[in-house]
Amino acid sequence: MRRAVLASALVTACEVMSVSGLAIAGELEGFVHSYSQAQSRARRLGKPMYLHFTTAWCGWCRRIEREVYASKAGKAALDDFVPASLDCTLPQGQRPTGKVRDNIELMSRLGGRGYPFLAVLTPEGELIHAWSGYLPVSQFIVTLGKAHRLFERYSEFLEYAAEADKERYEYNLRALKMYARLTRWRDARPAAEKLRRLDPQNRKGDGALAAYVQLKVAQADQATPPEIKQRLDALARLDPDNGLGWLERGCWSAALAAYRSAGQESVPARRRQQLYLAAEVLQRLTTLKGLSDGQGPYGLLAAVYTMMERPGDALAALETGIAVDPDSETGRRMAQMKKQLIARTGGSSGSSSR
Repeated sequence: MRRAVLASALVTACEVMSVSGLAIAGELEGFVHSYSQAQSRARRLGKPMYLHFTTAWCGWCRRIEREVYASKAGKAALDDFVPASLDCTLPQGQRPTGKVRDNIELMSRLGGRGYPFLAVLTPEGELIHAWSGYLPVSQFIVTLGKAHRLFERYSEFLEYAAEADKERYEYNLRALKMYARLTRWRDARPAAEKLRRLDPQNRKGDGALAAYVQLKVAQADQATPPEIKQRLDALARLDPDNGLGWLERGCWSAALAAYRSAGQESVPARRRQQLYLAAEVLQRLTTLKGLSDGQGPYGLLAAVYTMMERPGDALAALETGIAVDPDSETGRRMAQMKKQLIARTGGSSGSSSR
């Protein structure tokens, strides 16, 4: 047994090589190992870049390298890209320098968290799509295919934009949709503002999308809860019955952002403000027509009330959500949450006073 373990360790050690003095995974066929190399090749070939941010200790990185990149299907999916493996291993007890520092800074600019972090960029370095974590081959192919189609549409848009009249409604609507699809909210803001000025009465019916983009920009700019509520109210006026679905998306986005901000906030007053915003928005969400997920808001509302130390209201939210469909996966999950909450608080299912 010891010999088998030792042999396995030796094989693993032999598969590891040193790049710039740091241990990373073995050489990946077709991958370059610097952003500058990837960008130079992407510009020459007219292909998007596929960036694989990794570390020496990342087990999921090794798995995607072994099971996806080395597979026939994985290699075929990467043919339309310039792939690069970018090492982000921090030297023990030292500050990152050289390529490692550059890779970590690039990953941070792209919004990366966790390894592997995977990103598709244009040859000019504009982000098309990004995600974190391992995907099996079948999902990897689908995700990469969608990213490549989005790259093609963006390339077509840039060709169109080079000749288009930027003052016309048609251009701004197309720009708004393109940048919203890329989740580049600040790039979408000028088009959203122009559409609102060109069609103040919303006769063309695109005002709700513009208002949603302005809400996302406000979130990106870390607007205060009152400012977020103002943006949501503006969106509600343009999509009052959630007929277009933008109000639902806006409520979800605002509620999740407020909940996450509350979890990271160290100032009690600000934390409370974010939690009250999340609760108010989620309550609004539960009243909307045509929700794509009629149970989800109650689960998050229960989590918010738990953070607010209102276990009775949390239990009431869970009970309401469970009643929507007790046999669904979400319903069963909330039933388990209810049991855990009761066990932790020793309380009943009644609502607490506010």
